[in-house]
Amino acid sequence: MRKSLVIWILVAVVVVALLAAGLIIWNSPKGSTNPPIQSPKEIVLNITMVGEENITIEFGDSYTDAGASAAWHYVDEPNVQHSVEIKCNNPVDITKLGSYTITYSAEYNGVQQKATRTVSVVDTTAPAIELVSNPDSYTLPNQAYQEEGFKATDNYDGDITNQVQRIVSEDGMAITYRVSDSSGNTAEVIREVVFDDRTAPTLTLKGE
Repeated sequence: MRKSLVIWILVAVVVVALLAAGLIIWNSPKGSTNPPIQSPKEIVLNITMVGEENITIEFGDSYTDAGASAAWHYVDEPNVQHSVEIKCNNPVDITKLGSYTITYSAEYNGVQQKATRTVSVVDTTAPAIELVSNPDSYTLPNQAYQEEGFKATDNYDGDITNQVQRIVSEDGMAITYRVSDSSGNTAEVIREVVFDDRTAPTLTLKGE
């Protein structure tokens, strides 16, 4: 009796060892509600953006985001990809200068992933200065030039005439007009002053 018990104990130890080593598989009885528990495989979720991560566009230009895609795979099956729905939050406003962050997000089976793209809307265009000039206008010698007028406009700031600096040369023969927009772009034009005396002298005769 004692010998049989020892044999059964040894058999039980061997069976447990084989189960632990995976050399034998336990088959649940028919109708069992407790199947063998398997550890879930690790999932890898990736987001791939189309195009550059950092983009700079000029104010006034159009912008269409290239988008992104998302896919998941098991960690031990990297070549078997499964597409996943991707969401995009795109706050880019091409009518306003600034830096914007586009966020792409995806989720699968509790695994979440995000990716971002930075879009900068900039203004590198210099303002324009327009001088009012009458071809028949001139300045008498030794007289100060009488301003005919000017206007400054910018593609982003609009009318910036009131910000124009007007600099007269020491000899009065040239006037420099200079202005900068809110982005630091500068424009400059020079007016050459025309000195002339188109009035004929008056001759006065004395006597008869």
